[in-house]
Amino acid sequence: MTRTFRILIVLLVLAAGAFFLLTGSDPWVAEQPTPSAREIQNVRAVLQEASSGNVQGDPIDVSFDDAQLRSLAALASQGLPPNRFKTRLEDDTLTVTLSRPFWFRWLNVQTAISGESEGFPELRMKVGAVRFPGWLSRKMLNLGHRLIAAKGVAVQPLDKLVQSTRITDGKAEATLLLPEPAQVQQAFSDDPLIIDPAVAADIYCRLSEQQRGSKQKLLEQQLGRALAASSESREQHAAALVALAMFVVDPTVGRLAGVAPDAIETCKPRGQAITLQGRADWAKHWSLSAALAVTTGDQFANSMGEWKELADSGARSPKLAPKDPSGFSFADLSADRSGMLTARRLTNPSHLVQAREWAMEADGQQLLPEDLIELGDGIGEAEFKRQFGGIETPRFLEQVEKIDRELRKGWDR
Repeated sequence: MTRTFRILIVLLVLAAGAFFLLTGSDPWVAEQPTPSAREIQNVRAVLQEASSGNVQGDPIDVSFDDAQLRSLAALASQGLPPNRFKTRLEDDTLTVTLSRPFWFRWLNVQTAISGESEGFPELRMKVGAVRFPGWLSRKMLNLGHRLIAAKGVAVQPLDKLVQSTRITDGKAEATLLLPEPAQVQQAFSDDPLIIDPAVAADIYCRLSEQQRGSKQKLLEQQLGRALAASSESREQHAAALVALAMFVVDPTVGRLAGVAPDAIETCKPRGQAITLQGRADWAKHWSLSAALAVTTGDQFANSMGEWKELADSGARSPKLAPKDPSGFSFADLSADRSGMLTARRLTNPSHLVQAREWAMEADGQQLLPEDLIELGDGIGEAEFKRQFGGIETPRFLEQVEKIDRELRKGWDR
Protein backbone atom coordinates (compact mmCIF):
# COMPACT_ATOMS: atom_id res chain seq x y z
CA MET A 1 0.00 0.00 0.00
CA THR A 2 1.52 3.33 -1.08
CA ARG A 3 1.88 6.28 1.26
CA THR A 4 -0.52 8.35 -0.86
CA PHE A 5 -3.15 5.64 -0.69
CA ARG A 6 -2.79 5.38 3.11
CA ILE A 7 -3.20 9.14 3.46
CA LEU A 8 -6.32 8.98 1.28
CA ILE A 9 -7.80 6.23 3.46
CA VAL A 10 -7.11 8.26 6.62
CA LEU A 11 -8.75 11.36 5.10
CA LEU A 12 -11.81 9.38 4.06
CA VAL A 13 -12.15 7.91 7.56
CA LEU A 14 -11.80 11.37 9.12
CA ALA A 15 -14.35 12.81 6.71
CA ALA A 16 -16.80 10.01 7.45
CA GLY A 17 -16.27 10.48 11.19
CA ALA A 18 -16.85 14.22 10.91
CA PHE A 19 -19.98 13.64 8.83
CA PHE A 20 -21.53 11.36 11.44
CA LEU A 21 -20.44 13.62 14.31
CA LEU A 22 -21.96 16.72 12.70
CA THR A 23 -25.21 15.09 11.55
CA GLY A 24 -27.83 12.96 13.23
CA SER A 25 -30.22 10.17 12.38
CA ASP A 26 -33.20 12.20 13.65
CA PRO A 27 -34.17 15.89 13.56
CA TRP A 28 -33.97 17.94 16.74
CA VAL A 29 -36.98 19.94 15.56
CA ALA A 30 -40.24 18.07 15.07
CA GLU A 31 -42.46 18.96 12.15
CA GLN A 32 -44.10 22.26 13.05
CA PRO A 33 -47.89 22.63 13.21
CA THR A 34 -49.54 25.25 11.03
CA PRO A 35 -49.64 28.63 12.83
CA SER A 36 -53.08 29.72 13.97
CA ALA A 37 -54.79 32.88 12.76
CA ARG A 38 -54.05 34.58 16.09
CA GLU A 39 -50.36 33.65 15.96
CA ILE A 40 -50.04 35.08 12.45
CA GLN A 41 -51.81 38.27 13.49
CA ASN A 42 -49.55 38.67 16.53
CA VAL A 43 -46.31 38.30 14.56
CA ARG A 44 -47.56 40.61 11.83
CA ALA A 45 -48.54 43.22 14.41
CA VAL A 46 -45.05 43.17 15.96
CA LEU A 47 -43.33 43.52 12.59
CA GLN A 48 -45.69 46.25 11.40
CA GLU A 49 -45.18 48.22 14.59
CA ALA A 50 -41.41 47.87 14.30
CA SER A 51 -41.31 49.00 10.68
CA SER A 52 -43.94 51.78 10.87
CA GLY A 53 -42.39 55.05 9.85
CA ASN A 54 -39.17 53.26 8.97
CA VAL A 55 -37.20 54.60 6.03
CA GLN A 56 -35.92 51.97 3.64
CA GLY A 57 -32.35 51.10 4.51
CA ASP A 58 -32.66 52.18 8.16
CA PRO A 59 -32.43 49.69 11.05
CA ILE A 60 -35.54 48.76 13.01
CA ASP A 61 -36.04 47.93 16.70
CA VAL A 62 -37.90 44.68 17.40
CA SER A 63 -39.08 43.06 20.62
CA PHE A 64 -40.48 39.53 20.95
CA ASP A 65 -41.67 37.41 23.83
CA ASP A 66 -41.41 33.61 23.88
CA ALA A 67 -44.83 32.98 22.31
CA GLN A 68 -44.18 35.42 19.47
CA LEU A 69 -40.80 33.86 18.75
CA ARG A 70 -42.33 30.38 18.64
CA SER A 71 -44.96 31.67 16.20
CA LEU A 72 -42.22 33.24 14.09
CA ALA A 73 -40.33 29.91 14.05
CA ALA A 74 -43.48 28.12 12.89
CA LEU A 75 -43.95 30.66 10.08
CA ALA A 76 -40.32 30.28 9.02
CA SER A 77 -40.60 26.49 9.03
CA GLN A 78 -43.60 26.60 6.73
CA GLY A 79 -42.22 29.33 4.48
CA LEU A 80 -38.66 27.98 4.12
CA PRO A 81 -38.93 24.20 3.79
CA PRO A 82 -37.27 21.77 4.25
CA ASN A 83 -35.80 23.82 7.11
CA ARG A 84 -37.41 23.42 10.53
CA PHE A 85 -37.00 26.08 13.22
CA LYS A 86 -37.65 26.10 16.94
CA THR A 87 -37.02 28.81 19.53
CA ARG A 88 -36.93 28.86 23.33
CA LEU A 89 -36.67 32.04 25.37
CA GLU A 90 -35.89 31.58 29.07
CA ASP A 91 -34.86 34.46 31.32
CA ASP A 92 -31.75 35.94 29.65
CA THR A 93 -31.06 33.22 27.04
CA LEU A 94 -32.52 32.76 23.56
CA THR A 95 -31.96 29.37 21.93
CA VAL A 96 -32.65 28.83 18.22
CA THR A 97 -32.59 25.32 16.75
CA LEU A 98 -32.51 24.43 13.05
CA SER A 99 -32.98 20.99 11.49
CA ARG A 100 -32.80 20.21 7.79
CA PRO A 101 -32.30 17.02 5.77
CA PHE A 102 -28.73 16.38 4.65
CA TRP A 103 -28.37 13.36 2.37
CA PHE A 104 -29.69 10.40 4.41
CA ARG A 105 -29.09 12.23 7.74
CA TRP A 106 -30.21 15.40 9.48
CA LEU A 107 -28.13 18.53 9.97
CA ASN A 108 -29.03 19.88 13.42
CA VAL A 109 -27.72 23.26 14.56
CA GLN A 110 -28.43 24.94 17.88
CA THR A 111 -27.32 28.44 18.81
CA ALA A 112 -27.72 30.30 22.09
CA ILE A 113 -27.53 34.05 22.78
CA SER A 114 -27.44 35.61 26.23
CA GLY A 115 -27.34 39.05 27.80
CA GLU A 116 -26.59 42.21 25.84
CA SER A 117 -24.36 42.99 22.88
CA GLU A 118 -23.33 45.87 20.67
CA GLY A 119 -23.08 44.52 17.14
CA PHE A 120 -23.55 40.86 16.29
CA PRO A 121 -23.79 38.85 19.52
CA GLU A 122 -21.44 36.12 20.64
CA LEU A 123 -23.00 32.74 19.93
CA ARG A 124 -22.67 29.38 21.58
CA MET A 125 -23.16 26.89 18.79
CA LYS A 126 -23.67 23.16 18.68
CA VAL A 127 -23.71 21.21 15.39
CA GLY A 128 -24.66 17.58 15.84
CA ALA A 129 -22.54 16.17 18.65
CA VAL A 130 -19.92 18.93 18.44
CA ARG A 131 -19.95 22.11 20.54
CA PHE A 132 -18.07 25.11 19.20
CA PRO A 133 -16.64 27.96 21.31
CA GLY A 134 -17.82 31.48 20.64
CA TRP A 135 -14.77 32.56 18.62
CA LEU A 136 -15.02 29.52 16.33
CA SER A 137 -18.78 29.97 15.93
CA ARG A 138 -18.14 33.52 14.72
CA LYS A 139 -15.52 32.30 12.25
CA MET A 140 -17.99 29.75 10.88
CA LEU A 141 -20.62 32.48 10.46
CA ASN A 142 -18.09 34.71 8.70
CA LEU A 143 -17.27 31.84 6.33
CA GLY A 144 -20.96 31.36 5.55
CA HIS A 145 -21.29 35.11 5.01
CA ARG A 146 -18.42 35.06 2.49
CA LEU A 147 -19.90 32.07 0.66
CA ILE A 148 -23.21 33.92 0.28
CA ALA A 149 -21.40 37.03 -0.99
CA ALA A 150 -19.53 34.83 -3.48
CA LYS A 151 -22.89 33.97 -5.08
CA GLY A 152 -23.30 37.62 -6.04
CA VAL A 153 -25.65 38.52 -3.18
CA ALA A 154 -25.12 42.07 -1.86
CA VAL A 155 -25.18 41.19 1.83
CA GLN A 156 -24.25 43.59 4.61
CA PRO A 157 -21.59 42.78 7.27
CA LEU A 158 -22.87 40.81 10.26
CA ASP A 159 -22.36 43.71 12.69
CA LYS A 160 -24.47 45.92 10.45
CA LEU A 161 -27.24 43.36 10.03
CA VAL A 162 -27.48 42.87 13.81
CA GLN A 163 -26.49 46.13 15.50
CA SER A 164 -27.46 45.27 19.08
CA THR A 165 -29.23 42.61 21.11
CA ARG A 166 -30.70 42.41 24.60
CA ILE A 167 -32.09 39.21 26.08
CA THR A 168 -33.55 39.75 29.54
CA ASP A 169 -36.66 39.03 31.62
CA GLY A 170 -38.22 36.78 28.96
CA LYS A 171 -37.89 39.37 26.20
CA ALA A 172 -35.65 39.39 23.13
CA GLU A 173 -34.90 42.87 21.80
CA ALA A 174 -32.68 43.75 18.86
CA THR A 175 -31.79 46.49 16.42
CA LEU A 176 -31.70 44.97 12.95
CA LEU A 177 -31.00 46.06 9.41
CA LEU A 178 -33.27 43.65 7.59
CA PRO A 179 -31.99 42.31 4.26
CA GLU A 180 -34.21 42.67 1.22
CA PRO A 181 -36.43 39.60 0.71
CA ALA A 182 -34.77 39.02 -2.66
CA GLN A 183 -31.40 38.79 -0.92
CA VAL A 184 -32.73 36.11 1.43
CA GLN A 185 -34.06 34.12 -1.53
CA GLN A 186 -30.76 34.49 -3.37
CA ALA A 187 -28.77 33.42 -0.32
CA PHE A 188 -30.68 30.15 0.18
CA SER A 189 -31.47 29.25 -3.43
CA ASP A 190 -29.38 26.87 -5.51
CA ASP A 191 -30.46 28.80 -8.62
CA PRO A 192 -30.82 32.41 -7.44
CA LEU A 193 -32.86 34.84 -9.53
CA ILE A 194 -30.95 38.13 -9.52
CA ILE A 195 -33.26 41.11 -10.11
CA ASP A 196 -31.69 44.42 -11.06
CA PRO A 197 -33.53 47.10 -9.03
CA ALA A 198 -32.70 49.69 -11.70
CA VAL A 199 -34.59 47.63 -14.29
CA ALA A 200 -37.63 47.27 -12.00
CA ALA A 201 -37.59 51.03 -11.33
CA ASP A 202 -37.34 51.81 -15.05
CA ILE A 203 -40.31 49.57 -15.91
CA TYR A 204 -42.34 51.07 -13.08
CA CYS A 205 -41.64 54.57 -14.40
CA ARG A 206 -42.66 53.48 -17.90
CA LEU A 207 -45.95 52.15 -16.54
CA SER A 208 -46.55 55.47 -14.80
CA GLU A 209 -45.78 57.44 -17.94
CA GLN A 210 -48.03 55.26 -20.10
CA GLN A 211 -50.86 55.59 -17.59
CA ARG A 212 -50.62 59.36 -17.66
CA GLY A 213 -50.87 59.28 -21.45
CA SER A 214 -53.50 56.55 -21.79
CA LYS A 215 -55.34 55.38 -18.70
CA GLN A 216 -55.99 51.65 -18.46
CA LYS A 217 -57.70 50.23 -15.37
CA LEU A 218 -57.49 46.48 -15.99
CA LEU A 219 -54.72 44.33 -14.51
CA GLU A 220 -54.32 42.35 -17.73
CA GLN A 221 -53.61 45.58 -19.61
CA GLN A 222 -50.97 46.66 -17.11
CA LEU A 223 -49.42 43.17 -17.16
CA GLY A 224 -49.08 43.43 -20.95
CA ARG A 225 -47.47 46.85 -20.62
CA ALA A 226 -45.01 45.67 -17.99
CA LEU A 227 -43.90 42.68 -20.04
CA ALA A 228 -43.65 44.79 -23.22
CA ALA A 229 -41.21 47.04 -21.34
CA SER A 230 -39.02 44.04 -20.55
CA SER A 231 -36.90 41.78 -22.71
CA GLU A 232 -37.34 38.03 -23.03
CA SER A 233 -35.43 36.65 -20.03
CA ARG A 234 -36.27 35.33 -16.58
CA GLU A 235 -34.49 38.26 -14.88
CA GLN A 236 -36.32 40.85 -16.98
CA HIS A 237 -39.68 39.14 -16.46
CA ALA A 238 -39.04 39.10 -12.71
CA ALA A 239 -38.24 42.82 -12.74
CA ALA A 240 -41.44 43.46 -14.73
CA LEU A 241 -43.55 41.62 -12.14
CA VAL A 242 -41.99 43.60 -9.28
CA ALA A 243 -42.69 46.83 -11.20
CA LEU A 244 -46.28 45.74 -11.80
CA ALA A 245 -46.85 45.15 -8.08
CA MET A 246 -45.30 48.54 -7.32
CA PHE A 247 -47.78 50.09 -9.73
CA VAL A 248 -50.86 48.15 -8.63
CA VAL A 249 -50.29 47.78 -4.86
CA ASP A 250 -47.83 50.44 -3.70
CA PRO A 251 -44.40 51.71 -4.77
CA THR A 252 -42.94 50.40 -1.48
CA VAL A 253 -43.30 46.87 -2.89
CA GLY A 254 -40.06 47.74 -4.68
CA ARG A 255 -38.28 47.03 -1.38
CA LEU A 256 -38.68 43.35 -2.23
CA ALA A 257 -36.07 43.80 -4.94
CA GLY A 258 -34.08 46.63 -3.35
CA VAL A 259 -35.61 49.49 -5.38
CA ALA A 260 -34.59 52.74 -3.66
CA PRO A 261 -37.34 55.38 -3.18
CA ASP A 262 -35.28 58.08 -4.88
CA ALA A 263 -35.04 55.92 -8.03
CA ILE A 264 -38.80 56.37 -8.61
CA GLU A 265 -39.35 59.72 -6.92
CA THR A 266 -40.23 61.58 -10.11
CA CYS A 267 -42.48 58.95 -11.71
CA LYS A 268 -45.30 58.25 -9.30
CA PRO A 269 -48.60 57.69 -11.15
CA ARG A 270 -51.81 59.53 -10.52
CA GLY A 271 -54.02 57.45 -8.27
CA GLN A 272 -56.35 55.08 -10.11
CA ALA A 273 -57.41 51.68 -8.87
CA ILE A 274 -56.38 48.79 -11.11
CA THR A 275 -58.90 45.95 -11.11
CA LEU A 276 -59.09 42.24 -11.89
CA GLN A 277 -62.56 40.92 -12.63
CA GLY A 278 -63.97 44.19 -11.28
CA ARG A 279 -62.16 44.11 -7.95
CA ALA A 280 -59.12 46.12 -6.90
CA ASP A 281 -58.25 43.70 -4.10
CA TRP A 282 -57.93 40.77 -6.53
CA ALA A 283 -55.57 42.80 -8.71
CA LYS A 284 -53.46 43.48 -5.62
CA HIS A 285 -53.49 39.84 -4.55
CA TRP A 286 -52.43 38.71 -8.03
CA SER A 287 -49.63 41.20 -8.57
CA LEU A 288 -48.22 41.03 -5.03
CA SER A 289 -48.09 37.23 -5.11
CA ALA A 290 -46.29 37.33 -8.47
CA ALA A 291 -43.74 39.77 -7.04
CA LEU A 292 -43.28 37.65 -3.92
CA ALA A 293 -42.75 34.53 -6.03
CA VAL A 294 -39.83 36.08 -7.95
CA THR A 295 -38.24 37.72 -4.91
CA THR A 296 -38.81 35.23 -2.10
CA GLY A 297 -39.56 31.98 -3.96
CA ASP A 298 -42.71 30.00 -4.71
CA GLN A 299 -43.04 28.35 -1.33
CA PHE A 300 -42.81 31.56 0.65
CA ALA A 301 -45.19 33.35 -1.73
CA ASN A 302 -47.66 30.48 -1.39
CA SER A 303 -47.35 30.51 2.40
CA MET A 304 -47.80 34.27 2.53
CA GLY A 305 -51.10 33.97 0.65
CA GLU A 306 -52.35 31.24 2.97
CA TRP A 307 -51.15 33.09 6.08
CA LYS A 308 -52.92 36.23 4.97
CA GLU A 309 -56.19 34.37 4.51
CA LEU A 310 -55.77 32.55 7.84
CA ALA A 311 -55.17 35.90 9.55
CA ASP A 312 -58.25 37.32 7.84
CA SER A 313 -60.34 34.36 9.05
CA GLY A 314 -59.92 35.76 12.57
CA ALA A 315 -59.99 39.43 11.60
CA ARG A 316 -62.78 41.98 11.78
CA SER A 317 -61.62 44.24 8.98
CA PRO A 318 -60.25 43.84 5.44
CA LYS A 319 -56.53 44.04 4.78
CA LEU A 320 -56.15 45.13 1.13
CA ALA A 321 -59.25 47.00 0.02
CA PRO A 322 -62.70 48.09 1.26
CA LYS A 323 -64.41 45.38 -0.84
CA ASP A 324 -62.06 42.69 0.46
CA PRO A 325 -64.21 40.96 3.11
CA SER A 326 -62.68 39.74 6.32
CA GLY A 327 -62.48 35.98 6.66
CA PHE A 328 -60.75 33.26 4.65
CA SER A 329 -61.38 33.75 0.93
CA PHE A 330 -60.74 31.09 -1.69
CA ALA A 331 -61.32 33.75 -4.34
CA ASP A 332 -58.44 35.76 -2.86
CA LEU A 333 -56.32 32.61 -2.63
CA SER A 334 -57.09 31.86 -6.29
CA ALA A 335 -55.81 35.30 -7.27
CA ASP A 336 -52.69 34.66 -5.16
CA ARG A 337 -52.01 31.32 -6.82
CA SER A 338 -52.68 32.68 -10.30
CA GLY A 339 -50.06 35.38 -9.80
CA MET A 340 -47.59 32.92 -8.29
CA LEU A 341 -48.04 30.27 -11.01
CA THR A 342 -47.79 32.88 -13.78
CA ALA A 343 -44.56 34.19 -12.24
CA ARG A 344 -43.20 30.65 -12.08
CA ARG A 345 -43.84 30.13 -15.80
CA LEU A 346 -42.45 33.54 -16.78
CA THR A 347 -39.17 32.80 -14.99
CA ASN A 348 -38.83 29.15 -16.04
CA PRO A 349 -36.36 28.98 -18.97
CA SER A 350 -38.32 26.05 -20.45
CA HIS A 351 -41.62 27.96 -20.57
CA LEU A 352 -40.88 31.68 -20.49
CA VAL A 353 -41.31 32.29 -24.25
CA GLN A 354 -44.75 30.69 -24.38
CA ALA A 355 -45.66 32.18 -21.00
CA ARG A 356 -44.71 35.67 -22.18
CA GLU A 357 -46.90 35.36 -25.28
CA TRP A 358 -49.79 34.05 -23.19
CA ALA A 359 -49.49 36.69 -20.46
CA MET A 360 -49.34 39.57 -22.94
CA GLU A 361 -52.63 38.45 -24.50
CA ALA A 362 -54.42 37.07 -21.42
CA ASP A 363 -57.75 38.51 -20.31
CA GLY A 364 -59.28 38.74 -16.86
CA GLN A 365 -61.07 35.40 -17.21
CA GLN A 366 -57.75 33.66 -17.85
CA LEU A 367 -56.03 35.39 -14.92
CA LEU A 368 -58.92 34.70 -12.52
CA PRO A 369 -61.68 32.40 -13.87
CA GLU A 370 -65.22 33.13 -12.75
CA ASP A 371 -65.61 29.57 -11.45
CA LEU A 372 -62.93 30.35 -8.86
CA ILE A 373 -64.56 33.63 -7.87
CA GLU A 374 -67.61 31.62 -6.82
CA LEU A 375 -65.63 29.62 -4.27
CA GLY A 376 -65.99 30.40 -0.56
CA ASP A 377 -65.42 34.02 0.49
CA GLY A 378 -65.32 35.58 3.95
CA ILE A 379 -65.14 32.27 5.87
CA GLY A 380 -64.65 32.81 9.61
CA GLU A 381 -61.95 30.99 11.59
CA ALA A 382 -64.33 28.55 13.30
CA GLU A 383 -66.12 27.72 10.06
CA PHE A 384 -62.82 27.28 8.20
CA LYS A 385 -61.60 24.83 10.85
CA ARG A 386 -64.89 22.94 10.68
CA GLN A 387 -64.77 22.59 6.90
CA PHE A 388 -61.05 22.09 6.31
CA GLY A 389 -59.29 21.64 9.65
CA GLY A 390 -56.23 23.67 8.56
CA ILE A 391 -54.07 24.54 5.58
CA GLU A 392 -52.16 21.26 5.58
CA THR A 393 -55.06 18.83 5.65
CA PRO A 394 -55.98 16.67 2.63
CA ARG A 395 -59.30 18.52 2.26
CA PHE A 396 -57.62 21.89 2.00
CA LEU A 397 -54.83 20.67 -0.30
CA GLU A 398 -57.46 19.09 -2.56
CA GLN A 399 -59.17 22.47 -2.80
CA VAL A 400 -55.86 24.14 -3.71
CA GLU A 401 -55.23 21.52 -6.40
CA LYS A 402 -58.72 22.19 -7.76
CA ILE A 403 -57.83 25.88 -8.02
CA ASP A 404 -54.57 25.11 -9.81
CA ARG A 405 -56.29 22.79 -12.31
CA GLU A 406 -58.78 25.49 -13.20
CA LEU A 407 -55.99 28.05 -13.61
CA ARG A 408 -54.01 25.72 -15.88
CA LYS A 409 -57.04 25.44 -18.16
CA GLY A 410 -56.66 29.14 -18.85
CA TRP A 411 -53.15 28.60 -20.18
CA ASP A 412 -54.58 26.60 -23.08
CA ARG A 413 -57.20 29.16 -24.10
